Amino acid sequence: MAMGWAIIFSRRMTKGCFRRVAVLSSLSDALVPQLSRGSAGAGYHSAEVVRSICAQSAWQLQRRGGEDVRRGFVDLRDWASAQQRWYARSNNEKAKPDPDTIATEMIKYAASCRSVETYHAEAVRVLEQGRLYLLSEGSSAATAHGRVLLTLATFYVDRAKFTDAVDALQGASDLEPAGLGVRVAALEALAGLCLRLHQEEPALKFAHSSGLLVTAAGDAVPTDELKELQFRSKAVAALAALVCARCGAVDTRLFEDVPTWLGENSRRTAGVAAAMFSLAQCAHVGGYFKIAGELYGRTIAIIRNSKDAASEGTLASVAMAPDEVHVGALAGLGQLASHIGIFSHVFRKFDEAEGKITEALTLAEKINGDKHPRVGVILACLADVYARRERGTGDNIIPEGLYRRCLEYLGSPSIDVPDTGKQVDFVDIMALSRARYAEIISKSLNRGEEADKLQKWASKMWKGPRPLMDLMKVDSAQTTLKEKSKGSATNSTIGKVEGHVVIDVRLGRVIWKVSS
Repeated sequence: MAMGWAIIFSRRMTKGCFRRVAVLSSLSDALVPQLSRGSAGAGYHSAEVVRSICAQSAWQLQRRGGEDVRRGFVDLRDWASAQQRWYARSNNEKAKPDPDTIATEMIKYAASCRSVETYHAEAVRVLEQGRLYLLSEGSSAATAHGRVLLTLATFYVDRAKFTDAVDALQGASDLEPAGLGVRVAALEALAGLCLRLHQEEPALKFAHSSGLLVTAAGDAVPTDELKELQFRSKAVAALAALVCARCGAVDTRLFEDVPTWLGENSRRTAGVAAAMFSLAQCAHVGGYFKIAGELYGRTIAIIRNSKDAASEGTLASVAMAPDEVHVGALAGLGQLASHIGIFSHVFRKFDEAEGKITEALTLAEKINGDKHPRVGVILACLADVYARRERGTGDNIIPEGLYRRCLEYLGSPSIDVPDTGKQVDFVDIMALSRARYAEIISKSLNRGEEADKLQKWASKMWKGPRPLMDLMKVDSAQTTLKEKSKGSATNSTIGKVEGHVVIDVRLGRVIWKVSS
């Protein structure tokens, strides 16, 4: 029986146009498996699938077919050896596209566009079209629909579209047919997003809801999955309590009894890594340096060793997504090394801190672009390392420059602009960085007035649960302790120390615990 062929490209197409159409062909190729050569039929099915999912996006791509595509969507050499044709199929033998494959292909395509402003919007269009298509497929596509919603929320937050992100996450959390994994991931992400936005009561509520959902599942899920989800629900609750300053002494059982097997062969890598990172931060802020270092390291290892990171990451969103957790854990490990350098007076620890935070910076630039506010948050961490290392030497050129660049990327408003009361994203980091910048320049000749203005602005804008000046006193106490312990570091020095300031890169919040 004769087989019809539909060629996906024309010799007249430009290379840029071909690459973009090839992206859509890879999506369609995954959506509908090819029939064997023995299949009969005369109707083509390839274009139907793409048009039904990405009609608007496909039209936009064709209009801009001549543009140079700097992102590596699909290489011509790869496609030369790949399947480049779509087979014909009879009307009565049309196979229904697999929803999970549709979701995976769209998410992979979106990930390739994330760091470029122009293509970011294009990726969101594809995801939104895909969401509508999967919604029309009913409960059989609920899991795939939930995965796309989780990814959409991450992309919305990239561009500070917080209302859209909350809507997407709440939609995913309400998708009962999607399964427990999707719903728990959505609640975790909602808790993290509310923490970022200083909406503390909703954050605590969503964290609590995650635990209730897991408890209610009971015997309905396999034992190993239930244990992992219980671990995650405890971790997100601990993180919310820590950031909202609702916890007293750190409950060491949370991170000391983390099962050694957890995450090694998990099918829910993204969620486990995010939970382990949350507990690493609890240990770090509580002064349990050794435990914090181990948990940060395990978090990074789980993400790096995951064989299915691209697809696994779709069951986590926003602050809990693997990319955000990876960057955050590297930055956390760098800050930990800096703190150990202060308390044990081990200078090489500052070099280690610089290395880890620089690694986080490079990864963030790759994911979000080199001028994204997330990059500004990491620059604040790096500036802190240099400021601590150079403290007392009078050489503040590097930290001063880093603080200025950090504030630029964060979009910090001028100190001369009146406060309108409008919510400012990353305001914690802005206020802390300006306060520390003011502390540096206050020692310079004729800059006292400027430093005073910066300090007043920072104190006014600060939204943390405790006064900003309390936090600045913690830094002063660290310096004093460093000088006292110079040349006499002991094991107890780096065991447990009260009062640590940690920048949470994924949440854009400053967290710390001060002894009462």
